[in-house]
Amino acid sequence: RQAVASAGGRLDLWDTGTWDRRAVEVRSMDGGAYSPDGRVLATTAATGAVRLIDPPTGRPVRDLEGHAAVVIGLAFAPGGRVLATGSHDRTVRLWDVRTGALLHTFDGHAQFVRHVAFGADGRTVVSGSWDGTVGVWEVPPHVRPLVPTTRPTAPEPRAVPGGPGASAPPPPGYFAAFRGRATWVA
Repeated sequence: RQAVASAGGRLDLWDTGTWDRRAVEVRSMDGGAYSPDGRVLATTAATGAVRLIDPPTGRPVRDLEGHAAVVIGLAFAPGGRVLATGSHDRTVRLWDVRTGALLHTFDGHAQFVRHVAFGADGRTVVSGSWDGTVGVWEVPPHVRPLVPTTRPTAPEPRAVPGGPGASAPPPPGYFAAFRGRATWVA
């Protein structure tokens, strides 16, 4: 499936096998991410809420509310049960997708969070901020049972130079950071 947002609060969900389109009304949309299994689409709104949508029907499943400003960054953990969100309120939050419960909040960035990503093993969250910093956060023990370990021998993330002008891409098990954007290299 493919999601395409347009001006005026409409989101088009396209089935790329049949090219059937389903229009979904959304308040506004600043970002979106599909769960790993494609069963949930998370969308962001200027209000700071995240709306979870059932792609086959286009119907809202629930809203995740708690950020004090617009949410830009979205990333599902391996397994799709936990969603990380990054916001202009300078926080990264972890949510239980099934219940909508806020599981944990990370703070420490001086400016808004633009990007979030889970490490390959699901035990680390990386966030990129407009302040030029990259946060590397350990998923708390009470959240770990919701995140299946997909690569039990995955190394801990280590920062290396990356981005435009780098002499070579980072080796596996590292993440590259450039201008507040973090990319995990599996």
